[in-house]
Amino acid sequence: MRPKCFAAFLFLAELAVSPFAAAQAPADVLRSSGLIGLWAPDCSKGPAYENVHASYEVRGGRSYHVNEFGRREEYEVTSASVRSRQEIAMTYRHAGGQVLSIQLYVDFGGRIRTWTSTSAGNVLVQEGVVVGTGRPTDWLTKCR
Repeated sequence: MRPKCFAAFLFLAELAVSPFAAAQAPADVLRSSGLIGLWAPDCSKGPAYENVHASYEVRGGRSYHVNEFGRREEYEVTSASVRSRQEIAMTYRHAGGQVLSIQLYVDFGGRIRTWTSTSAGNVLVQEGVVVGTGRPTDWLTKCR
């Protein structure tokens, strides 16, 4: 019994120092994950409904996600964590009070896409597909 307890202790200790387990400020997650900057499906085209420009910014010690697609939507990133090398979880809060929980999928080529998204218990995106339209979420490439 004693070796099993020691093995469990070692596993938990390793998990506690894992870079994926550490709680970090949203700005630190955005910086360390390389998300700060402008992202789009096609960086050579301007923002439009079919070519959303998404940016991650840190201003005044706060972190933001901004979408531009003919109009501007800004969300404060209130929490962020790296779940794995390919998954980043975040919570966004809109000035109007809407809260979104997002999981970004990061591919090994450096692109990102929304993998899951929920708000007020409603699933908006599931496994990379927009629930309301059946359309896959766009892969975004870093523009700058």
